Amino acid sequence: MPTPNTGLPEAYDHFDGHLPLLLMICRNRTGTAKGRKVRFEGLEDEETLALWMASRDLPCPIHVAMTVLSRRLDVTRSSIMKVRELHKSQDPLDFMLSNKNHMRLSNHDLRVFTNDHREPIYLEVVVKEYAGIP
Repeated sequence: MPTPNTGLPEAYDHFDGHLPLLLMICRNRTGTAKGRKVRFEGLEDEETLALWMASRDLPCPIHVAMTVLSRRLDVTRSSIMKVRELHKSQDPLDFMLSNKNHMRLSNHDLRVFTNDHREPIYLEVVVKEYAGIP
């Protein structure tokens, strides 16, 4: 990390050399996305969850491997994505259709992961630095 975190409260000042990563989750409807008729043609207007990672601007991009798992570990979904810079819009409707650096879970996906909304789901995030990838 090129510069330390500054201005942290005293209880957290020992994290001055750590990279702050934010897990972002937003619930939205597919019908509210711009360009829906082209991208989501034939699909019902349903709720989806968009998941992505954000951090401060860095000279070298950081990637994460994000995996969602069911409690029984029999259903998983993984995605490798670039961490989104904080200065960019964090509204998923601004980037969902044009950017692959997020994971989208439909209501049907959530029912499968949670055994019809009766069990919790788990999320694993592994941070990767891929040298030479913009």
